[in-house]
Amino acid sequence: MTAEKWKILGGRVFKLVDIFEDPIEAIELAKEIKQEKQVFLHRTDNGVWAVYWRNKEEIPRCPSKLYSVAQENSSRSIIDTSSNQDI
Repeated sequence: MTAEKWKILGGRVFKLVDIFEDPIEAIELAKEIKQEKQVFLHRTDNGVWAVYWRNKEEIPRCPSKLYSVAQENSSRSIIDTSSNQDI
């Protein structure tokens, strides 16, 4: 019974909690942890179920911004559309 200690999913790192032969046991543990953590279940190549977790993030670390390239008077400028200011 082997599973990787860490998994990367969507650019986020999950840590292994435990591994199970029975998928029902893995699901039960995942349900318990889900209230406080983000949970990821993975079935390994040899049929073992691995439960991974990571801390929940309430606020994204880097808020996304939208930029558009505008052409004014034949000169290009980048405009931050979230605050309507020229950069």
